Amino acid sequence: MMKQTDKAPAYKEPWFWMVMGPLLVVVVVTLSMAVVAFRGADDRVEDSYFKQGRMINKRFAEEETAMTLGVRGTLEFDFATAEVFANLEVKELPAELTLTFSHPSDADRDLTLTMKPIGEGRYRADIPAVTAGRWYLIIGNNKAVDETGAWRVSTEADLKQSHIAHFSAHL
Repeated sequence: MMKQTDKAPAYKEPWFWMVMGPLLVVVVVTLSMAVVAFRGADDRVEDSYFKQGRMINKRFAEEETAMTLGVRGTLEFDFATAEVFANLEVKELPAELTLTFSHPSDADRDLTLTMKPIGEGRYRADIPAVTAGRWYLIIGNNKAVDETGAWRVSTEADLKQSHIAHFSAHL
């Protein structure tokens, strides 16, 4: 007669862990890498790249208009009160300014503000989501793209080093 032995469950055997251990490690590492890949994904190229390419000509025209009008000025950032002030010198002052913050590496942090006049050549807006660091800034009048007289000026600023950014029209 054969003698029946009591067998322990498989998970209590060392051979089970020698076989399943590496497989479990692979599953955990794969899931964690998938999470990192989706959360830290790079910004995508726009599908409308052809349309964006055509817009470059309009942007050049807006910058040429800014040169003709002699647009220049400064932006002053006050992070204590979360405000930005613009001092603008131009032949014809606009009713409002548009200020666009473009982050160099994270498009989700981009922000566009409308600046209201508070005096002759001086404009103001609240800056709720902007942190100190490097930003590309685009200042323009608030006219539609189709209208003549639309202008824009771009500059960049490192707000960790200085809370003042100078801008002037140039190509």
